[in-house]
Amino acid sequence: MSQVIKKVVLAYSGGLDTSVILKWLQETYDAEVIAFCADLGQGEDLQAIKAKAKALGVKKVYVEDLQETFVTDYVFPMLRGNAMYEGCYLLGTSIARPLIARRQAEIALKEGAQAVSHGATGKGNDQVRFELTYMALAPDLKIIAPWKDPTFELRDRESAVEYANKKGVPIPVSSVVAPVDNVPMLLSSVDAPELAVEIPELKLSAPVDICPAPTATAVMSELVLDKSLAADWTESDPELTWPAIVVA
Repeated sequence: MSQVIKKVVLAYSGGLDTSVILKWLQETYDAEVIAFCADLGQGEDLQAIKAKAKALGVKKVYVEDLQETFVTDYVFPMLRGNAMYEGCYLLGTSIARPLIARRQAEIALKEGAQAVSHGATGKGNDQVRFELTYMALAPDLKIIAPWKDPTFELRDRESAVEYANKKGVPIPVSSVVAPVDNVPMLLSSVDAPELAVEIPELKLSAPVDICPAPTATAVMSELVLDKSLAADWTESDPELTWPAIVVA
């Protein structure tokens, strides 16, 4: 017999995806949803996120400052090891996922929850980062990944916005995001500002290839790496149009 889910801990950001997932969990499982939001230095109004979760009927919301742990146990070792994604750019959001999932699993065990849930899609790497951490630290917890659940009918932004409006879920942005002055925004990791740079007030309506091929003089980040690295990239693959981080 399948396990009865009475309590779920959701990794909650307050954005569109996790907000509609929160409501979906409540309705689909008729379970208590506990929201967990990690402060990793992203600069968001976390108290507003907490208030939003409360307004959606969540009785317990964890908002925890994990910045010191993140930098000490994750960012510094990453930098010392020169850990890079496919040899191209330093890890930003990705290095934060195991920490978020670890603390989420700890909260689930503390609260006696039967399941954990996340908002990662079924086509990206975040699902693996979350779920491997859950399975390693709390293998008895059920993992609810709505975007991979065939009963989860929301398959795109438009349907998510429609669902949010129907259920009275406040959403942070409209379903149509227009470019500003025809300049797209280069989306970047925002979990740790020291690892990523965002261009304010510029929105991206569709993916656009705006990254030039790396050169020894290109500057695309405040982080500076060894100059020889960019030269190696350019020589080994002249057609390379990424990384997001090269040298001064």
